[in-house]
Amino acid sequence: MRDRGVETQYTLTTVLLDYLRAAFDPEHEAREFDARWQALIDIPVLCIDELDEYTATDWATIRFKMLLDFRWRIWQQDNGLCRQPEGQGRRWSRPGCRRRW
Repeated sequence: MRDRGVETQYTLTTVLLDYLRAAFDPEHEAREFDARWQALIDIPVLCIDELDEYTATDWATIRFKMLLDFRWRIWQQDNGLCRQPEGQGRRWSRPGCRRRW
């Protein structure tokens, strides 16, 4: 993919979650987490390895599932698989998500 100019990221599940957790450090500004989260949502190709190798805290499980869900919904939208019913207008798919449905 990189050969074709497509931005890609390979990471381990534990590294990805540590990257997000670090943004909750009191020394970081609140928007640091939002920026990191959005980067993971926006990158065209995100390869996550060792999916079963993280400590399944409530926070980690929720964030991991949200990330997969956001990316799945974006993929569906970008490939024309999800359409908002006529007359319902456009809305944000989830709070904090930049993509519209």
